[in-house]
Amino acid sequence: APFLIDANFILSLSAVICDLRLYDARIVWNEEFLRSIKHHFGHMERIGFPANCVDMPTLVSLLEGLTDELLIRNLSNVSTTSQSPRLQKQDLAVLFSRFERIEIDTSVIAQYPSTRLKTKVRRLCVSSDTHNFFIPLLMAIPKSVTHLCMKNPTFSTNNLHFDAEQLRQQKYKTEQVQALTLFGFENNLKQVSNLVNRLLFPALQRLTLVTNQKQTHAAQNIERDLRKLLKTEIVDKNKIVITSIFNADPYFVFV
Repeated sequence: APFLIDANFILSLSAVICDLRLYDARIVWNEEFLRSIKHHFGHMERIGFPANCVDMPTLVSLLEGLTDELLIRNLSNVSTTSQSPRLQKQDLAVLFSRFERIEIDTSVIAQYPSTRLKTKVRRLCVSSDTHNFFIPLLMAIPKSVTHLCMKNPTFSTNNLHFDAEQLRQQKYKTEQVQALTLFGFENNLKQVSNLVNRLLFPALQRLTLVTNQKQTHAAQNIERDLRKLLKTEIVDKNKIVITSIFNADPYFVFV
């Protein structure tokens, strides 16, 4: 931003704003700044901020009750080194237990918490800005999550593989997921169909593909091509609703 974003800036905003995303690297995140947000807005649909911008106890104590949706980003552009602002499993455990909807870059996740913990999060969205994100996610989906979303910002075509033996041994924590939304996976339709055909998500009721392709009828064509790869008996038996929609905004929020 060409101006300083601080408590005074927050107080200059309309109090009816319900979607606030603050990713400027120069923002000084501290208790005063967070209190200005909480007192000025009262309640928000969502708030976005950089990972590790402030200590977790302060963050949770001031955001809990303000919003139920967090958007957590890695602004360092460093995904694999110790300089990356990564969240430890105890940090994620706190977030999963206090907020209902969380969207997070996979590069900020050092380790997922235990799935035995009691959690509140119902919709979990991961933006796959790292390779090999899929298996760790499958093995750590909180029990409370019924809507799983995945964004593919790098448009990699080889990141939805899973191990059939681990599936047979029930290593994956996917049994409670009822809705699956995928953004940027239109080049992975064979792998997407495998998720359904192999019953990776046995309780799946709704599968939505989101594309940013602007060609006429692109979304309809993607849905048609996917249906050709799906086993009709599985789709019909489980009454899975399959849709494909267009959205060109890479920062859009899943609902």
